[in-house]
Amino acid sequence: MEQRGQQPNSEAVEAGALPAASEFVPYNPYAAPGNPPAADGNGASPPAPAYRYATTVKPQVSYGAAASDFRPLNISEMLDRSFALYRRNFSAFLTILGVAYVPYLVLDVIFKVWWLRSVTSDIARFQSISPFSSYDYNDTISSLGHFYASLGVYIILLAGINVLMQVATAALIYAANERYHGRTITTGAAYRYVGGRISALLGWVALVYLLFIIAGIGFVFLIGIIAVPIIAPFFFISLPALIVERAGPGQALQRSRELVGKGYWGMSMGLWLATVLLIWLLTQGVGTVLTLLLSQLPGLNPTTVLALDLAFSGLLDFVLAPISIIAFTIFYLNLRVRIEAYDIEALAAATMAR
Repeated sequence: MEQRGQQPNSEAVEAGALPAASEFVPYNPYAAPGNPPAADGNGASPPAPAYRYATTVKPQVSYGAAASDFRPLNISEMLDRSFALYRRNFSAFLTILGVAYVPYLVLDVIFKVWWLRSVTSDIARFQSISPFSSYDYNDTISSLGHFYASLGVYIILLAGINVLMQVATAALIYAANERYHGRTITTGAAYRYVGGRISALLGWVALVYLLFIIAGIGFVFLIGIIAVPIIAPFFFISLPALIVERAGPGQALQRSRELVGKGYWGMSMGLWLATVLLIWLLTQGVGTVLTLLLSQLPGLNPTTVLALDLAFSGLLDFVLAPISIIAFTIFYLNLRVRIEAYDIEALAAATMAR
């Protein structure tokens, strides 16, 4: 007979039959500690349920993946989306901007190094002149003439490359807008689109240059010092309006003023200050480290150090430049969401395109 407090012999019990009364041992909840019941005995823990609760996963928003991502954003959110969009399209955006920026960088480095060497040589020549020497001043006039002629050529080339930079900026705005809407884009497609808007873009560049000239005249009379910081934020999104909405030059400036003028001047200025400060801090920090490293390399003359420093600084500017362009493209779309319910329009367009 089984001793009380022990489980019945499972082998002695036929399948489906109840144990004999003499073999049945009730469960004792006050059993001595340290003797847990058998796995299949009285008081055993119930088996684990076959089901599981679904784990809650925070949705990961893929910026630029769907029109449903559109919603009103603050400055920090716009910067966050700008970095996310840039990171996902890093090589494509740099390729688009590099079409204009790389020639500008090469020309800028060559001219600045040449200019420094020419000025240094001229200063040394003037310092060596004695008042009683028979120095031929015609040589000095000739060298100065060559210098200013080269400077004029550089300014003309720089103006042309600046126009090309505006074309590249417009292409990057178009690419950023397309990717933000979740559409694919290539470098060729971006420049073909801007090529169809080249007359409007050149008109916009002419108007902006005219505004700069007027502002420069205002600075002479100290009016521009106050007027420019107040007026400029109204036109920060004029180029996105020209590219995305296919507006004319004057219409783009007017469109930017209307959108920003509906109570978003502070956001426009705040975003500009945030991007400028961020890019300046990154440029200064990395540039200082590069300068210190270059100064420690043996066998480099000052001219070589200057050329390398300009090249590295220019490349850093090149890498960071898309941040502000993307940020103000998103700012333009953000104002349309806030003012014109563009999120509903974009969602409807995306739904119809499926």
